[in-house]
Amino acid sequence: MGMSGTVDKKAAKSEITRGKILEAALDLIADGGLAALSHRTIASRAEVRLSLTSYYFGSLDNLIEAAFDRFVEQTQPYRDKVRANIDQQCQLSEGGVSAAQLDILTSQLADFLTQHIQAGVTQRRRELGVESHFVYAFNVAEPLAAKIQAFTHMQLQMIESVCQRFGSDMPWQDAHLILAAISQMEFAHANGGREFDAEFVHQCLKRLFASLFNAQT
Repeated sequence: MGMSGTVDKKAAKSEITRGKILEAALDLIADGGLAALSHRTIASRAEVRLSLTSYYFGSLDNLIEAAFDRFVEQTQPYRDKVRANIDQQCQLSEGGVSAAQLDILTSQLADFLTQHIQAGVTQRRRELGVESHFVYAFNVAEPLAAKIQAFTHMQLQMIESVCQRFGSDMPWQDAHLILAAISQMEFAHANGGREFDAEFVHQCLKRLFASLFNAQT
């Protein structure tokens, strides 16, 4: 084996170790938030030497920021799928829609988002926990704060585009209301330990959409 092969093996091993550290950090964030993190707790969860967390990431702030980057990268395919499904299910004609048609379309949107929330509560609890602890974190380092803000802005832009298609008079403001409602229902069900009531969630979303969207004539 030549020198390049040795270097490749070393790089691969380093990447594996780095990934274990980041996954351990995300596990800890999901379980207890950013306050649960330290070089020692992360190294223990990752089952690596304590010195390696500093070796690969330097400061704890750098490690947390890298963990957020990994979370965003890992979950982007799911967000892309959500947007594609919304685009497919909620087709509006260019000539506008009647009140009856809008009622059907908003019901379809409420159905889909109810399924999305339920999946977060039952199947994506780790991802939901990580997201909630990052989005609602206080006093984080400025580089991470900017990334979290950009992440939230991206979500709002996606919802804003849906609001525009549904005839919202204030799509940017309505996007904030919808994201807040979805987040509250996700986190309330995930943290409360209560059984997911799909019909209740659907009716809440449907009522919200009915108050925000107008039929286009």
